Amino acid sequence: MLRIKELNEYDQFIDLREQWNDVLNKSKDDNIFLTWEWLSTWWKHYGKEKKLMILLAEDGEKIVAIAPLMYSIYRLLGFKLRKIEFFAEHTDYCNFILAEKKAESLKLFLKYLDKLSWDCLELREIPENAESITILRKIRGKTQIQNETVSSKCPYIPLSVSWDGFVKELSGNMRRNLRRRMRRLEEKYKVEFKKQNEIDSLQQDMKTFFYLHQRRWQSKGREGSFVADPKFQDFLLDVSECFAEKRWLNLYFLTANNEPISAALCFEYSKTLYYYHPGFDPAYSKYGVGNLLIMHLLQDSIQKGIEKFDFLKGDESYKRDWTPLSRNNLEVRYVRNRLLPILYDRITRSERYDWIKRSNNSFLRKLKHTARTRIHSLVV
Repeated sequence: MLRIKELNEYDQFIDLREQWNDVLNKSKDDNIFLTWEWLSTWWKHYGKEKKLMILLAEDGEKIVAIAPLMYSIYRLLGFKLRKIEFFAEHTDYCNFILAEKKAESLKLFLKYLDKLSWDCLELREIPENAESITILRKIRGKTQIQNETVSSKCPYIPLSVSWDGFVKELSGNMRRNLRRRMRRLEEKYKVEFKKQNEIDSLQQDMKTFFYLHQRRWQSKGREGSFVADPKFQDFLLDVSECFAEKRWLNLYFLTANNEPISAALCFEYSKTLYYYHPGFDPAYSKYGVGNLLIMHLLQDSIQKGIEKFDFLKGDESYKRDWTPLSRNNLEVRYVRNRLLPILYDRITRSERYDWIKRSNNSFLRKLKHTARTRIHSLVV
């Protein structure tokens, strides 16, 4: 008979390392963002002011399923909103880890969670083809409202057995652009494709990657990931060292006269190359160095027997130049049937939510104050 065990201490999370990945490897939805290495490092950097809530479904002494969750407190118009959610920030794929007795385990997780105090159970970034999605669609709770929405698109490329075969599948315009830009770059510079450790130490290579990533965004007048979130750089340094030990790290550079001009932080796991973060020097943008590096990444991946190149979240135009294929990530949200949670659900699913969140003008301040006053009178 299955039973649920809840873990709330980081030390308990650390002790799960071997069991965690063993359960994950038995799951059909295995991916690098569900590994113990990724999630435990994430919690180390982002778990402050949140409560760890790892649920284990145990069949006797054996763990058959894991729910990597956390309890967070948010503010909505001055009121406290209690949320249970995945470790979704900077994580492209979230999910329950289901190895055995999958439907029974997931139903038991939701039954257990339903007895806890929360306003919103927000399950973001679940791949649409995940087994958990099929099960969740069949489960309807009596004390909450359930919504399913698309949270992001994830382009991907199934790789051919040969580079020549892959190139033939590209559009004629794409092939011509790649050849022309590579030729023009090679006419002026000595161009090389290099991997991490072929340039410097991992720490120095990561600093070079951070620099190129920031240069790309600064050229557009934007902050870039590492300025907008200062903890993100420290997190990636830690997780990259961990992945390097497991041989999951793939940090690539395109160099001109031995100077890195384009970089890509990728992860290799279970026959998939995850294209996590790129960067390039905008002084070389006329050569399309981002795409030239992707070309080398794909060629290297095919030679190594990688079966899928995953662009991860984001439907940027340069990804569509490489592939018409994409999968959706979904958000499944359960909202308690009460005023504040329902209001949160409606506001955050509104097309104008991002604009309202960014805006600071006097009209919106008055609007927020009026809403806050009305909600307070209803809640109190």
